[in-house]
Amino acid sequence: MKTKPLIVTNNDKVRNRCPDQVECRFLDGGTYLEVLKAARDCIHQGCRLLNHPMAGSLKPNQTPFKTIVLDAQRSEGQDWLESVHLIENSIEGAEKFLSQKGLPPWPEHIREDFKTVDLSLVKRMLEGEPLRG
Repeated sequence: MKTKPLIVTNNDKVRNRCPDQVECRFLDGGTYLEVLKAARDCIHQGCRLLNHPMAGSLKPNQTPFKTIVLDAQRSEGQDWLESVHLIENSIEGAEKFLSQKGLPPWPEHIREDFKTVDLSLVKRMLEGEPLRG
């Protein structure tokens, strides 16, 4: 079965690069945690994670931007359960990081750098390279 990607992001650089065959749910002004929770809602409706929710070396209290790639085809079984566990653990981890130290008020040029880093984590998929799955 062919994978139909769904992207959940708060990064306008990612939204602007989404090809037509990819559904992009853009959370304008959304937080890192809100992106994780929106992805969780999709997973609870049967979607499956295609990238790790905490991919990259930036912690939730360092970057304001996050992009999650999901398989929009209805999923069940072990792959789906793994997605549920990963997203729930990621939300818990993000809440822990953010409670210990909040997100700094980064200047706009730094925020743009964080957008670029987030985009780089999903760029291959946006350029049409096949997704594993």
